[in-house]
Amino acid sequence: MIKKLWRWGTKKEESALDYEAQEGEESSQPKLFTDDKTLEYLFNQLLEGVAKGWTENRIEKFFQNLEPKITVDSWLVWLQKYGESLVNSLAPHYTIASRMVILGEKTSSLPFYRPVGDLAHEFANEILARKDGIQLEPINGNGDEDDAAEASSLADLLKLLQNDENFARKTARKLGLKNHEPGAIIDKLIKASNSSKEILLEVESITTDEEEELVDLEWVEHWFNLGLEKAEKGDLQGAIASWDKIIEVEPNLGQVWHNRGCALAYLQNYAEAIESFDHALDINVNDVESWHNRGNALYNLRQYPEALMSWERAIGIQPNHAMAWYHKGLVLEALGRFIEAKESYQQVKAIAPEFDAIEIRLQNLS
Repeated sequence: MIKKLWRWGTKKEESALDYEAQEGEESSQPKLFTDDKTLEYLFNQLLEGVAKGWTENRIEKFFQNLEPKITVDSWLVWLQKYGESLVNSLAPHYTIASRMVILGEKTSSLPFYRPVGDLAHEFANEILARKDGIQLEPINGNGDEDDAAEASSLADLLKLLQNDENFARKTARKLGLKNHEPGAIIDKLIKASNSSKEILLEVESITTDEEEELVDLEWVEHWFNLGLEKAEKGDLQGAIASWDKIIEVEPNLGQVWHNRGCALAYLQNYAEAIESFDHALDINVNDVESWHNRGNALYNLRQYPEALMSWERAIGIQPNHAMAWYHKGLVLEALGRFIEAKESYQQVKAIAPEFDAIEIRLQNLS
């Protein structure tokens, strides 16, 4: 399995909200209240959005636009009641559950709103754990009957997809998905099937042909490692060519897109580098290094607000990422936000006290 990353030092989003005013416009919708019906309506709009591919920025904006009228605490109190009603209902609610899984995945890098996503994900797992009263044969992810994790419910399948990246990637490719996020896979399967039994039978058919998958993986690893060797020797164009060979055959490997972006950034082709990092993040939204290096490329293009957003995403995923905090400080200085820049540098000092450059930055702001 390829994991090694080669390191280097927004697209338009759909809106499912029919009540939201555009910037500078007056909303024609009535004032929002936090009654259960309103919250259910808004939550369903949010789930519709994540199913259409809303990014973390769009989800964060959704919550922010409703504050302070609807706080995180308000969401949690309501969601506890709503989730219990779904779990206790006789209806399957698999579509809602799959979208709640996606919400949980997307909010994992949003520290303020992650509790909502975590609670939604928890209820989704309970819903997906149902077996519809049907006895199902266990499904193995990697085909090894002795060692493989088994799935005999949709919750088991979700866990298997989360724990077995190769299985998730293969399933996503067979379903025609460009990323292998477990929530998106479950949602796709649910849309095409009428019951958990049909879904699991569909996945069982995907788990065949293991020999072909192993050959493909060996080929991918050859070109991936060859690209690393060329990059380390300074042949960046050759490295990009090696990784492009993989992308032509298997475009859903985030590590390949990340490394390609790093090589392009070294060549100062920042715009194309950002596109590669965006591809990596489409595949794995929690890829901290792609967020970090995306910020570096944007900073070099003097796109400071966008760079700041990328580094904040990296910090949201990995709060002790010293270089993300340092670069956040640099861009805050460039934006004239000196108090916040100083706070960022102090975070660096707490995480990496041996980082000498930080003292100079702090002295300059004193």
